[in-house]
Amino acid sequence: MKQVLIVDDDNLIREYLARSAYDLFGDCEVFSTSTLKDALGLDETIRPETILFDLILPDTQGLTGLRSVRRRWKESCIIVISGSSPGEDQIKEMKMLANGFLAKSNHHLSQLATAIHRIEKGTEEFELLPKEQKAVEHSFSCLSPVESQVFQLFDQGLSVRDVLAITGKSESTVKSIRRNIRAKLGDNIFGDRS
Repeated sequence: MKQVLIVDDDNLIREYLARSAYDLFGDCEVFSTSTLKDALGLDETIRPETILFDLILPDTQGLTGLRSVRRRWKESCIIVISGSSPGEDQIKEMKMLANGFLAKSNHHLSQLATAIHRIEKGTEEFELLPKEQKAVEHSFSCLSPVESQVFQLFDQGLSVRDVLAITGKSESTVKSIRRNIRAKLGDNIFGDRS
């Protein structure tokens, strides 16, 4: 049975990627951790064929964690899925350590499954953020973690009802968070969506 390891500190991303793995690979075994330490602490019998790895975790940042994952699982297809692009100097080493890189902010999460499938089939993909997108990404840094989570959910096209169910927050709290996001990023940040 195919084994997939997801290492990302964002619970929603982990859950989504796990569902995507089941959809993409069918009958598979998914392991999910939020830290590098937990990933490396998994039982030695676990040999994931595919590893989805976030570069920025609570216990490591950048290529240090990726190096550790590659040392542990030499034969795995490692796909870095991160909210930020590596620096120019890191790209060359990343290409030696990983099979692909996908920036979370380049597309909706639903498109990640398609990109993961392409990489698994041998298409090298290092989808880095263009310079102008890095500037936009920087503007989102003013959001709190909760605001960022809510923004990402709405950006995926989810309804208020869906966001309430996922976050467990009240409707008035979610609407207040949306107002705060609009105040920070502009009134049209959510497009035509209410």
